[in-house]
Amino acid sequence: MDLEVANRLEKFAGPELDSQLLRIANRATAKWKGLTINFAGMTFQVMNISGDLANIMRADALAPLYVPKAVRTLLSKNPDARALVRLADELGVINSNFVTIEAEALFKRPEFAALATNMEKLGLPLSIASERLLAFQNFRENIPRMALFLKNLERLEGGRSGVARTLSQIPQGQRVLPTAERIGLARPLKAGEINIEGLPPVRAAGKIAREIPVDYAKFTLDETRLLRGMLLPFYAWTKQNTIGWLTYAATHPGEFTTRALVPWIATELYNQTQYPEIEKQLPEYIQEVPHIITGFNDKSGKPVVYYFPGYPPSEALGAIGLERIIKRTTQLALDEKFTLSKAAKETLRD
Repeated sequence: MDLEVANRLEKFAGPELDSQLLRIANRATAKWKGLTINFAGMTFQVMNISGDLANIMRADALAPLYVPKAVRTLLSKNPDARALVRLADELGVINSNFVTIEAEALFKRPEFAALATNMEKLGLPLSIASERLLAFQNFRENIPRMALFLKNLERLEGGRSGVARTLSQIPQGQRVLPTAERIGLARPLKAGEINIEGLPPVRAAGKIAREIPVDYAKFTLDETRLLRGMLLPFYAWTKQNTIGWLTYAATHPGEFTTRALVPWIATELYNQTQYPEIEKQLPEYIQEVPHIITGFNDKSGKPVVYYFPGYPPSEALGAIGLERIIKRTTQLALDEKFTLSKAAKETLRD
């Protein structure tokens, strides 16, 4: 069994936890997470896609430039584009939205309305709205994954367009992956910290695009039932984001510094040199993430500050208690009274 298959089967490991109470808790948590994510608003969606774009830059700094191509590919009815979408779906890179589309169609069928209770009929508009929001959420998550996948397909023989033309000849209903696995590599793939040793090029490209943003299928049954489904609802993202960035920092220290730390340090230096008094008065949750003090005030006289919650590198550092390390590093450089021993004591206290 190759590494790719083994990784995808990890979620089946662990004992069967067949408890009615546990199943009820899992369903309740899933409903709560669905409402929280789907109705969180456009700001939340923008924050999430920004985080995903920061993540795919671990593999390829230019991958975000492929976002327009990814959107066009996902929406296009062109046979070549459809072939690439089929390939990405078979590799688990994207969510095809098949279930949500079918669920919405089912809710609209007259047979469903005839069998539904009065209470279910009252909840029907909410169910349809929820399925539409879920489809949008899935589409939003698909965009950066598809962008990174398309960027690496350019490194296969024939490039992205050549792969698409080859796979578009395969009839609907037949899998495209077996043919794609025979396509060789023209240039080395950009993988970040992901181990792709021994995999066919197209499977390697799929693994990179699937795992760098967070592979939600790569969890044991215990993790899914007990942690993701009950105790720690956002455990999946926290675990893989933290491990991903720390592994990337250890294996690619130069890239980690230039892509993640330098922009963050630059904003810190700017804020602390240009607006030191405002910086000191900011809430801790803003100081701990990249932020920019604009120098302008709003109508109430408060400083206008743009900050970036959910920035993946700061979330990874925060998970191990180092969320303020960038601020303390810049304080050491700028403030003579802020000594190394004081920085160490504050870090240990946190």
